[in-house]
Amino acid sequence: DHAIAGTKGAEVIPELAPAKKDYIVPKRHYSGFFGTDLNILLKDLGVDTCVVTGLHAHMCCRHTGADAYQYGYDLVVPTDTTDSFTEEDYNMGIKYFKDTYGARICTSDELISEF
Repeated sequence: DHAIAGTKGAEVIPELAPAKKDYIVPKRHYSGFFGTDLNILLKDLGVDTCVVTGLHAHMCCRHTGADAYQYGYDLVVPTDTTDSFTEEDYNMGIKYFKDTYGARICTSDELISEF
């Protein structure tokens, strides 16, 4: 099962469309945790690690990462699944994840190879 925090009504490419077994948690603010039941859902599912993806590494991803970190989750950030407005913003966001939250920084292929 997958918990997905996202913006309601956002377009999804067919390969990423939610399956019936997926959970949808509408994201209303920069963080996927703020004002949602995401933490309750993840704790109920026994999740201990959050893989942070999306836009923008220095903004929404970072705010979601901050909340996940504060709730005690380990963080993984695949570099090819995040982006930002500029390369400088992107690099700042990724560095912050690594330096502040101790996030594991890898590629999606590296992460997938573990499963």
